[in-house]
Formats: sequence, C-alpha cells, structure tokens
Amino acid sequence: MYRYIETEKNENTAIIWLSRPEKRNAFHEQMIDELLMALGSFKHEKNLRILIIRGRGIVFSAGADIDWMQSVMNYSFNENKLESKQLYRLFYAIYSFPVPVITIVHGASFGGANGIVAASDISIADDETVFRFSEVQLGLIPATISPFVVNRIGEFNARELMLTGKQFDADRALKTGLINFSGKEKEINDYLHSTVNSIQAAAAGSVKNTKWLISKIADRIHMGEMEDITADMIASARLSDEGQEGMKAFAEKRNPDWSKISNTQN
Repeated sequence: MYRYIETEKNENTAIIWLSRPEKRNAFHEQMIDELLMALGSFKHEKNLRILIIRGRGIVFSAGADIDWMQSVMNYSFNENKLESKQLYRLFYAIYSFPVPVITIVHGASFGGANGIVAASDISIADDETVFRFSEVQLGLIPATISPFVVNRIGEFNARELMLTGKQFDADRALKTGLINFSGKEKEINDYLHSTVNSIQAAAAGSVKNTKWLISKIADRIHMGEMEDITADMIASARLSDEGQEGMKAFAEKRNPDWSKISNTQN
C-alpha cells in the first residue's frame, strides 16, 4: 500500500516508520502524502491507544529531499503554497491526533523532520542524535514547522536555534524541551515501555479528552489558523533570489558523511 513508509498495528498500538533509508528518510511530496494517509487511517481505529513514529536506517530524517527541493524551484507561488500547506497539515495531523503520539529519533533530525518531533506529544532521542533547523542557511525560513516548534521550546530558544541554523545535540534538545528524554538504546526502550504502560493503564476516554483539553489551553497561536500564513511565507521564500540560490546550492552540495552517524534503528 505504501512505498515510502511502513505501518504496523499490534493490539492497541500503531507504528509508522519513515522508510527511505537510502535517502536518509528525506521528505518529498509522496512521502508526505503517505504519512497523511496513514495518520488518517489510524485516526479511525477505535481501539487505538498509542501511535509511535520512528525511522529506518541510520537517521530519523535528513529533512527535505534534494531532488524535491530542485523541483520546487520551478513551482509557481500557488504551487509552492499548496505543497507547503500539505506539509503543515502533516504536522497539524500529528499535533491534533486523538491519541498520544510518541516519536523516537536517532542519528539526525534536520529541518522539517523537527516538525514531527515538535508536534508529537512525547519525543525521545538517542543521546548521540544531532538536530538542526537548517532553513536560514538555505535562504529559506522554517515556516511550516515554526508554530509547533515555538509552542514547544519557547520564543527565545527558537530565536537562537532557528536564526543561526546551528547544529545542536540531544542534551540541548532535552534542555529546550524539543525532546522529553534521551539515552542509550536500553534506556530508551525502558522509558518507552514505561510510558506506553502508563498510557495503557489510564482510561482511554480520559486520555483523549485530556490531550484535547491541553491543546486548547496551550493553543495560544491558533495552530489551526496558521496553515495559510506559513504556506504563504515559505512559498514566497522559495521564489525569492535568496531561496533560489540557497536551494540550488543545497542541491549541488555534497551529502554529509552519514557514516559518522550511528545506526541505532533498523
């Protein structure tokens, strides 16, 4: 059914795997569509209690796919806006998913991948994971992920990390609140097991209603109303001289040495 993701369902727990390991699980239009389809399908599973998102291969996700970035350089403003709205809908679908979403990150989480991390209820990372909001280095802006990231880590952590585009480690991600826990593989498995057990021990209806309540109280920036604003901004950035130059440089840039990233997930 899916080409770029994999799904599993075991009793009341579902897993979505990003599954483009040969491309470091980089996003493109088809993967985003498949993720939305899977989320929509699982949303209607009556007995579902927990959704887990993780990635195959040596990294969680390298962010935007190079070939995809080359293709959007030739999109019109409206085409860029429609594509950007689809990406925002992915993050919002995770943020508003009716049951708790747990994301497990390893290796690296760059650019748009951090939208998944920020939109999830609970995010866990291997302690050797590196993170980066790389958009400004490409002449772009972290538009579609920004409402979720700012909501999660606060204004001034977001200012530093988004305005510089610098790489940071799991310890910094933990301190800012981007992730909830970091550790070695066994520690992660223990934390995940404990968290899943706690959620499953709670009343299903209470968990769903509590998630809804928290989102309504915390939704100061009106997540549901940010789709058009962020899509307009990224579409404009992609068509700007800076954006065109940055995306061209990104496409021509040699891939990072991914062999230095530990392979903790398969």
